Amino acid sequence: MQITLIVSYHANHADHHNHIYHPDFRGKFSIKNVVPALLPHLAYDNLDVADGQAASNHLERLLCRPEELTERECADLRAQLCAYCEHDTAVMVELWRVLEQVAPTSA
Repeated sequence: MQITLIVSYHANHADHHNHIYHPDFRGKFSIKNVVPALLPHLAYDNLDVADGQAASNHLERLLCRPEELTERECADLRAQLCAYCEHDTAVMVELWRVLEQVAPTSA
């Protein structure tokens, strides 16, 4: 895996900040760009609800306009949202593990 550690020093501060970058981020750092680059096996492609905006829209519909949905649709939507949240949490845990491995330890 090609990860570059970038250390940036700020002229007005004595401390520094570490950042990582992978070419597949393509200049973006959202989870949807980071995950395929660092954790391709955890991509969101196989989920019915595959992004935060869709999850928010579905949750709003489920909570604020449930009369638009049948009981079965409500149950299915709940299950899809739970699957998305579970996956999102697993991704964040694995991302943390990757970052811990590549981050330098503090003295």
